[in-house]
Amino acid sequence: MRFMKPLCLGAVLLLGGCFSDESPNSPKADNPANTDTGPTLAAILVAPQLRLEPRQGAVTARWEGVSEAAGYRLYWRDGYNGQTAVEMGGQLSYDHTGLQAGQTYYYQVAALDQEGAEHRSQEMGAIVPAALAQRGDAGP
Repeated sequence: MRFMKPLCLGAVLLLGGCFSDESPNSPKADNPANTDTGPTLAAILVAPQLRLEPRQGAVTARWEGVSEAAGYRLYWRDGYNGQTAVEMGGQLSYDHTGLQAGQTYYYQVAALDQEGAEHRSQEMGAIVPAALAQRGDAGP
């Protein structure tokens, strides 16, 4: 019985595939019915690029679509409470309304692959601006 050493490269190993050093004389190589060409690399998802647009009482989170993503999940927190997840399906933006002026809110978006694994963006923060004075207001 011949033992084969796997020849793995870092990224390939992480993706679950290794190539072997089978010689052309191995039984596998001699079998013309064998159509196995070795491991294939699954589509690799990247984390979406998140953009935040704060406005009075709200923050709009937007991101570019990721090829091969099965969906998206948005995470947000206000710095005091735990993180909240919002299932986004195929949507590429979220209007977070009813927010407190002067408060910082933090966001991340994750692209989901077919198995539900996440590929998260960097966390970003946005400060909700205070209301702007109306023209004609006398002010204090």
